[in-house]
Amino acid sequence: MHALRVVSLLALLAGSAVSKKLSDVTTLKPISRRLKGRDDKPAVAPSTNLTLEYGLDYNPMVQVSLDMAKPAVLLEEVADIVNVTCSDGALAVTFSSKQSFLDAIAYWAGKGGLVFFTFHGGSCDDKVERGIYAVNKFEGNAETLVVNARAVKKDVAATATHTSIEFKGVPAAKQRRRSVAKRNLEPRAITLGDKGL
Repeated sequence: MHALRVVSLLALLAGSAVSKKLSDVTTLKPISRRLKGRDDKPAVAPSTNLTLEYGLDYNPMVQVSLDMAKPAVLLEEVADIVNVTCSDGALAVTFSSKQSFLDAIAYWAGKGGLVFFTFHGGSCDDKVERGIYAVNKFEGNAETLVVNARAVKKDVAATATHTSIEFKGVPAAKQRRRSVAKRNLEPRAITLGDKGL
């Protein structure tokens, strides 16, 4: 009898997990802190500690803190960056201000490898996710205010040494009443013994 109760519970849990509809999924999007107003000089400076925010519209619901293996730059936080483009093995950052361009060259040149996070809606990322690139070999063009770098697409697992996620107010899933009394549950030979299930 005890084995049947465990099987019933497992079937109920599995049925609940499988019954999730895609319409119940909330997709949180990156939130750029540039919207809150930031000075560009500290924003172009590489850091090994980053904070990424995600939410609906401009209200953060999830905060991701990253300890990076190499210094990184959130390009989305630099107000004077007007465009970021990626092509096969290359990344180009276009500035609107000569001073921000010069600050970027000063901070990025000679650092060896860096990691760039992009969120500009271009060829480097998509609408709901940041692009992550290992970059090196920087070249700047002072006339066009463009910094070019060699780039390889990466992910968080390949660039961060530690990740911490803080949930600040994720919307609750819709609650639904479900009846399991009408289901025929099949035991499927799962038994409970001295060694567990």
